[in-house]
Amino acid sequence: MLGLRWEDVDLAGKAVFIRRQRQRSGEDGLWHDVETKTPSSVRHLRLSPFLAGELYALKGAEGAGPGDFLFFGRKGIRKHPVVSALQGHCRAAGVPVISPHEIRHTVAFWLVAACKDMSDLIVVQRWLGHTSLKETLDTYSHYLKRGDGGAISTLDDV
Repeated sequence: MLGLRWEDVDLAGKAVFIRRQRQRSGEDGLWHDVETKTPSSVRHLRLSPFLAGELYALKGAEGAGPGDFLFFGRKGIRKHPVVSALQGHCRAAGVPVISPHEIRHTVAFWLVAACKDMSDLIVVQRWLGHTSLKETLDTYSHYLKRGDGGAISTLDDV
């Protein structure tokens, strides 16, 4: 998210292209563009109409930040504006403070839980930038405690 630039967003086509990530260097303490963790992390994602509308409104309200970044602070590209806004919303809602990465895990769990078939799981795997479906299932399926009822019913149907 921190590495997103407006050049990576196609508002008309409702899509975003993930091609880099931002990391703070231990040597100089500054943020730098770096390659994604894995080749599968480079991906093209379609946006929901709602999210495309929110990004359109953000661009209209904020314009492009330094270096054309979507998320920036008064002093340039920093993690602080995103994290501090999230922390403020958590406190206002009276819930435990969470990180943007925890939101990723929560949404990923909801997506995996909502999958109706293998093709849905493959889409979620691609969205998350996982190298394999095994990685997605190993990470999120242990949260699913549905019991054997659905599988038994499916076997009976077959």
